[in-house]
Amino acid sequence: MMPSVASLLVEFEVLKKDSRRDFRHRMLPFIPPDSIDTALTMPSPQPVAQFYFYAPEAWMKPATKEIIAIVKNSSYDDKQVIDEKGNINVIGYQRWLRHNKTALDNTLFANDPERQPPYILSVTTDRYYPDDQQQQRQQINFIDGAGRSLQTALRVPAGDAYIVTKAGNLAKNKRGAAKQAPTTTRWAVTGRVEYDNKGLVVRQYQPFFSNSWHYIIDDSGRDDYYADTHYYDPLGREIRTVTAKGYERRQQYYPWFTVSEDENDTAADLTN
Repeated sequence: MMPSVASLLVEFEVLKKDSRRDFRHRMLPFIPPDSIDTALTMPSPQPVAQFYFYAPEAWMKPATKEIIAIVKNSSYDDKQVIDEKGNINVIGYQRWLRHNKTALDNTLFANDPERQPPYILSVTTDRYYPDDQQQQRQQINFIDGAGRSLQTALRVPAGDAYIVTKAGNLAKNKRGAAKQAPTTTRWAVTGRVEYDNKGLVVRQYQPFFSNSWHYIIDDSGRDDYYADTHYYDPLGREIRTVTAKGYERRQQYYPWFTVSEDENDTAADLTN
């Protein structure tokens, strides 16, 4: 699947020095990547300080010729099913299936490894071109339809990490525990975030290492599957946080002042 691409460049000029004077070298060309795989494998050095790769339509699936032909031949408005870029609108597709008898599969989008939540890749270089020692900082942010963060993955050095399947789950052994193995494509992944009906964070699970940057649907089976739990008052103000280790942070609100207590302040209450 080819998500739409929009790259933003933060460029710098290269200074070269000869025996007589300093002078500004002309801006070197930079070819924006056309896919996430290309962006992640671009060699160093790169003549930019930073660039972004956007995939706002990663959650959609390109329409096949069969689907386009069947939808256009029906009485249903095809624009509600297929957008101008040739992607299938999931809700419109399912609504169309309910009103039309067809051989098309209703599970077209189920367990599709190519579908991801919308995401943004940011790549930042740590030194000027053409230094051969230049390194890249790669970070991928997944967001939901409300613009809230779902998962962040940061590229880190090789090491042990959980194995992610094509379906977006953590691979498990016979005992049901998540598998770990050495990998050269190691990512530090933020834990899953749960929101309430007001859009407030209720649980924030602990980060872990993964062998893939892809969005992880089910990360159960980890031996470190703990979360910080957040509590709010009727006004939506956070009043209490129970950390993954069982410690507490509290916040009290009064007309003229507030009281903030961290884990050290509340430790005595937990031991009594």
